[in-house]
Amino acid sequence: MISLEKATHLADIKSWIFLNLGIAYEHQENYQTAIQIYKNCSNNYQNEIALFRLGTFLGRQQQWLLAKSFLEKAIKINPNYAEAYHNLGWVLLNIKNYHGEIQNLQEMESAYGQAMELYEQQQKLNLANSIKQAFQV
Repeated sequence: MISLEKATHLADIKSWIFLNLGIAYEHQENYQTAIQIYKNCSNNYQNEIALFRLGTFLGRQQQWLLAKSFLEKAIKINPNYAEAYHNLGWVLLNIKNYHGEIQNLQEMESAYGQAMELYEQQQKLNLANSIKQAFQV
């Protein structure tokens, strides 16, 4: 981790250095530092992986609206990012109205549907099937 921190001070910094540093901080449970690194990486590099990790991490902290915005930004950069659609569906599932109902059911279904379609195209059939099974009644 020290090597990654040193590398962030180099003149020509690659986005993967920040991503790996953020992941390392996540594993050390230094979440605020990880969030800051992902934010910096996403601002400086428009990196969809940093946006995805940030959105997913914020979702785990139940910061649903903020998580949604970062996942949507990741999808805007890479419209074929199946995992981002998948996690966006999960986030939308947890955004409730004042009655405790899913606020935007169609948007949630669309996100999961897009994730399933992309997983199938990318031959990630186990993930596509897990979404299909979750929606079977």
